[in-house]
Amino acid sequence: MVQPVPVEAPAAPAKPFSTLQKMRHQFVPGAPACIADVQNTKVSLVRSALPIKEELQALFPTLLAGGAEGMQQLEIKVDQENGRILRSDTPVRIGCVLSGGQAAGGHNVIMGLYDMAKQLHPESRLFGFLAGPHGIFSNNYMEIDSDYMGLYRNTGGFDMIRSGRHKIETPE
Repeated sequence: MVQPVPVEAPAAPAKPFSTLQKMRHQFVPGAPACIADVQNTKVSLVRSALPIKEELQALFPTLLAGGAEGMQQLEIKVDQENGRILRSDTPVRIGCVLSGGQAAGGHNVIMGLYDMAKQLHPESRLFGFLAGPHGIFSNNYMEIDSDYMGLYRNTGGFDMIRSGRHKIETPE
């Protein structure tokens, strides 16, 4: 079994945020109309077993603990007539990884995942695999909490968990 690699979050900025940086942190980007008003949009949450190939279970025993029965996918369907406000009865655990070259909106993608996970259930947790796919196969990850998210909110870039161009191509 691969043991997690201890990871320290980057240090807080040496100087306080500028007025412009503070304003950027307060910006709320737009969202698709179907989920823009998450406080009032009624949806149906459909959980189902995530189909996982048997050979992957052997390659990722800690990541896929419990096999196909343990891993679930969550589908969110807008259903104003029969649905309920977007919530989960239990906390969700979400892992994210950035792969490929740099792009302008990486931090905002992570921010969207973080904010939506907390909307689903306040005790939900978001984990970032560090340095791209290499973080997955080396079990190098960190939990993204509100303080850490606050350092990168609306800042663009991929520094938060970094990206990588590694590929998962062989059993090793």
